[in-house]
Amino acid sequence: MGWHAVVFLAAYFAPLIIRGILEFIVKFREAGILLGYLVEPKGFKLKFEERPGLEVTAESLELGEFLNVVKLAGNDALEAAKNADQLFVTFANALMSWNVEKRGPDGDVHPVPPTLEGLHSLQFDFVLEIVMAWVQAMGGVDSPLKRGSSNGATNLESSMPMSPPS
Repeated sequence: MGWHAVVFLAAYFAPLIIRGILEFIVKFREAGILLGYLVEPKGFKLKFEERPGLEVTAESLELGEFLNVVKLAGNDALEAAKNADQLFVTFANALMSWNVEKRGPDGDVHPVPPTLEGLHSLQFDFVLEIVMAWVQAMGGVDSPLKRGSSNGATNLESSMPMSPPS
């Protein structure tokens, strides 16, 4: 058999083989058998100890986006302020919901939409506090270190498994 025949057979049977594989995958998924791990988007309910009643939910970011946000946020409010525009745009895109309201010029209280325009209508320090809480939540940091903190030292008791391995 010449190479022309091999190429012809491969070209002829390849779509049939691929279709069979795809049908096989669909049947496995329908049967509840996963062939891979599907990563679902995660939302964070942000916590504000000094603002009781404030509820903010924002999506997590992909790793590349998160690393960019960490660079934009910096280590303090001054660094975050230098990169505020891109940082707030990224946060606005991740913002899912909140219960923020603002008194309008008419004196009535109106909900602030969870959008970039909504962020722009609020005071800078308030928005920055929310954004920094979001960055900390994604990074796994519950809150800033308190006085007497171990400054990052591991607490062996909290890192030990609590149930026997299965």
